[in-house]
Amino acid sequence: MSTERLLFASEPLNLSELLPSARLAVHHGGLGMANWCLINRVPQLIFPTDMEKLLVGRGIENANAGLITDRRIAADDLFAMIKSLSGAPIPQPDISAMQTVTDTETLTHLLQKSCDPRSMKPPERKPSG
Repeated sequence: MSTERLLFASEPLNLSELLPSARLAVHHGGLGMANWCLINRVPQLIFPTDMEKLLVGRGIENANAGLITDRRIAADDLFAMIKSLSGAPIPQPDISAMQTVTDTETLTHLLQKSCDPRSMKPPERKPSG
């Protein structure tokens, strides 16, 4: 059930074609989708399905790039969140930095920003060369 302004997808989509014209992305908090939205500066409404996706969502909130919500949200509250996010200005991410790290390093960065830094160990780096 899709309309001219709303797309529901049950199969993979070409995000590089869709996201540049999107006003809002609603998703479960997967790292790939979150990164695509950040790169394309699309606000995100995240319904996390597990702890990893909750931490990704917290990173998105910390970056002022979206909000986390729960599937039990009241319809009026959901509508208000969608309205506040649709067309909201999203800061331009540092794309060059994002392209030089692995998915694991990107997730580690989100985790460090989302959790108490005293409980996190920095990732071990191998000496280059």
